Amino acid sequence: MFMRETKLDSLTIASGIPHEQLEIAFRKGINKFNVGTEFLGANYDAVAEYVHMLERNDKPLKMLEVPMFGQERLCGYLEEKLKMSRF
Repeated sequence: MFMRETKLDSLTIASGIPHEQLEIAFRKGINKFNVGTEFLGANYDAVAEYVHMLERNDKPLKMLEVPMFGQERLCGYLEEKLKMSRF
């Protein structure tokens, strides 16, 4: 059987991989990683935090502010991942 050597350059399921292991993967040539599941979990946590903060708030349109609150929380998450991958 003929086997061809292939270069691994992507991590498809990178959610939950410790930072140290991702850093090793980047040093060894990985240049793409998908963190969709982890990102959605971070988004869920941000929404839950917002709802908990405003439980007793009677402001009728308070939920309209959820996207901005989530964006503030998720920007830090994305910055961390991009710095780690050196993009």
